[in-house]
Amino acid sequence: MSHEITIRKNGFAEAMYAGLEPAWHGLGQVVDEAPTSADAMKLAGLLWTVEQHPIQTIVSQEHMDEEGNPKIENDIVEIPDRVANVRSDNHSVLGVVGCGYRPVQNCEAFSFVDDLIETGEIRYEAAGSLRGGKTIWLLGKMPERIFITEQDTTDQYILFTNGHDGTRAVHILPTAVRVVCSNTLNLAMRKTQSTSRRMTFVHTGNIRSKLDEARQMLGLVNRQFESYAIEAKAMASVTLTSEQRSDYCFKLFPNIDGQNNTRREKTRAEIMSLMNDQTNTLAGMRGTAWAALNAVTQYVDHSMTKNINTKRTVLEQSEHRMASTIVGHGARIKAEAWENALALIS
Repeated sequence: MSHEITIRKNGFAEAMYAGLEPAWHGLGQVVDEAPTSADAMKLAGLLWTVEQHPIQTIVSQEHMDEEGNPKIENDIVEIPDRVANVRSDNHSVLGVVGCGYRPVQNCEAFSFVDDLIETGEIRYEAAGSLRGGKTIWLLGKMPERIFITEQDTTDQYILFTNGHDGTRAVHILPTAVRVVCSNTLNLAMRKTQSTSRRMTFVHTGNIRSKLDEARQMLGLVNRQFESYAIEAKAMASVTLTSEQRSDYCFKLFPNIDGQNNTRREKTRAEIMSLMNDQTNTLAGMRGTAWAALNAVTQYVDHSMTKNINTKRTVLEQSEHRMASTIVGHGARIKAEAWENALALIS
């Protein structure tokens, strides 16, 4: 798969990252600290807007001239009920949409995320565009921090994605990133069918009213994070026996009848070893259900898909890992790991 980051003709990559190396693909602008929305838009190259232009086509008609010879004439015909979404800076066509389509401009996206937080200034960890600007994303860091144990903290983020090509709705969802080892636990992906943890709307009707509705709905985000913190703290309060930790791994990666299960045995052994990793033995974590869960996420995020296909380039392998851990097989394993950890403490 391609990284799909927008690369301009002059080589500029439309992406920015704060405090991190460019993720997976080595592209984009890296800054030491999370910037404000104005800084993030400029660094990510998202200052352009989406314009809507009428669409025309050429219709060729053949007829006979005065001397009886065939002659082709081209007529320009306007296409009704359709417009082209066009980037204001380079005039590239992002998509063809119906006349009822209402663009959500990049500046509106940042303004929306800024307005979500009334208690403090939101900072941006990442932002950018994909496929020439057809999709944009931004990750805003909320001012509050969740303390799971004395030494294990989790930052709170809002992820906003939007499409300008007519194929992608607006998605807004909360995300938690574990600070100590940068493990990501995407709350919205925990239950893929859950609508309480995300907001989605299409680009029709009164967009402003939908953004206002989203603000009200996402007032529940803090309560969702509070629920996450309560469950995580409960996991950190329950110490598992060696047998329980082994059963936890086996339930996630059971043997398959009639097959060589050596690889699955190695997987379980690696996760058991990760439970004793330095990060998972911080004060209040050692031997707990929370440490077991984090060992699984650590394995999925950093080990599971490594070199899964040696025919892929290093870049392709990295991007495959990214896709798996966020929306693919890895995300499903982490979701199941969370539910199984909850079952252990109940």
